[in-house]
Amino acid sequence: MQIVPDRTAQTLLPLIQQHVRPGTVVHSDQWCAYSNVSSLPNVGSHATVNHSLLFVDPVTGVHTQTIESYWNRAKLRLKKMKSVSEQQLPSHLDECMWRERFG
Repeated sequence: MQIVPDRTAQTLLPLIQQHVRPGTVVHSDQWCAYSNVSSLPNVGSHATVNHSLLFVDPVTGVHTQTIESYWNRAKLRLKKMKSVSEQQLPSHLDECMWRERFG
């Protein structure tokens, strides 16, 4: 997880490129910022699911349920804390990722 100032292609595409290995298959929803993901050098292919119609594409099986679930667990953890300052948020998200990976 990474905190971003906005959800534009100018912000998200460089981050995707930075964090994916060569040949990676990327699945996403059809958010407009993701429209050029397939043009990134490390992306092997890009498949999408149209969330206005369904959550899992019945033909391809493409979905974003894994990341949606991951983010939901992080938000629940943060809500239990009642309040997190903006300065502490990156540290708390790092902890959420650590706990998710290592228990």
